[in-house]
Amino acid sequence: MMGMMSASNGPAELMMSPSHVEGRIAFLQAELKVTDAQQPQWKAVADAMRANAKLAEQTMGGMGGAMMSAGPAAMTPSKRIDQAEQMLSGRLEGLRQLKAAIEPFYATLSDAQKAVADKLLVPAPMGMM
Repeated sequence: MMGMMSASNGPAELMMSPSHVEGRIAFLQAELKVTDAQQPQWKAVADAMRANAKLAEQTMGGMGGAMMSAGPAAMTPSKRIDQAEQMLSGRLEGLRQLKAAIEPFYATLSDAQKAVADKLLVPAPMGMM
């Protein structure tokens, strides 16, 4: 399971890694050709991406650390479910915040920008975009 969350599977996974959020933001901004007029809305999207990346890093670090330090006997099924529930709740809140930022930004895009956004603005499994 940890292998599925690893960013070492290839360049796309590496780019989506929470530790590369600033590069991802710069890439999206360049590919979308964000205009000066769109900057306030884009800033909200970028801030939401940063917050999601921070949450993803904390969640991944917390999950691995808890599993390693607790040992197999301490990680009962109930505790593992609690941990998964906390992770999923955080992920859902992050997605809601990202959606709230993307919707007004998307409304400012030209048709050409929307075509690019439709391909690139896709949430990653662990919370980044």
